[in-house]
Amino acid sequence: MTQLSISKISERLSLARKTVRRYLRKAEEAGLSWEEPLPEREKLLDLLRPLLPDPSRACPAQEQFEDHWPELRELVTRETGPLKPKSAFGIVQQKYSLTASYSSFKRFWRSKQEELGEADPALTCRFEVDPGEEVQIDYGRMGLIYDRVEKRNRTVYAFIATLSHSRFTFVELTYSQDQKSFVGSNVRMVEFFGGVPRRVVALPHQLSYRSRGVASSPILPAAVP
Repeated sequence: MTQLSISKISERLSLARKTVRRYLRKAEEAGLSWEEPLPEREKLLDLLRPLLPDPSRACPAQEQFEDHWPELRELVTRETGPLKPKSAFGIVQQKYSLTASYSSFKRFWRSKQEELGEADPALTCRFEVDPGEEVQIDYGRMGLIYDRVEKRNRTVYAFIATLSHSRFTFVELTYSQDQKSFVGSNVRMVEFFGGVPRRVVALPHQLSYRSRGVASSPILPAAVP
């Protein structure tokens, strides 16, 4: 059996090294070893079953985020198209069906600021809005993916919409940020939320459309009634 380092396992599974060590320790306690071949399938499943999380018990919020810390850190600190922590939270929450709230994520992120080399956050004022009053939209560059139809690598973006009151989030992956794609994402957004917010808020310097021969310009101002 080929033995991978904890760092390699962590990278391939997008899990924190601490989480990998915990599962390796449990596997050793169950009698599994790198030096010995794996037992037959049924016996192996019997050994592994007690190691799986109890679905009847909710996973603590901080543990949920810790398990995906490498991926969260990569989304926020990558050199090309880094995301804001809030956008990274929306991506990981939907991808892994996390049950932890955004408030829990903010506490988790503050605990990681020293590791990221970030200064103490400045005091901020949160503007409260009524339910259904406002949705915040943004785009984030996710990277390249091979398009089997066009037989080439294409850039993938995440259209991210967050209701300002509840922080409920809609995320859709798209190949384009042009006007047609933007309108389509908004239609699917309101279908997902089951209603239309009174106001759409976007970041003008990030939300833009690109068409042949036309320079980038904002689709929406800072707030559109």
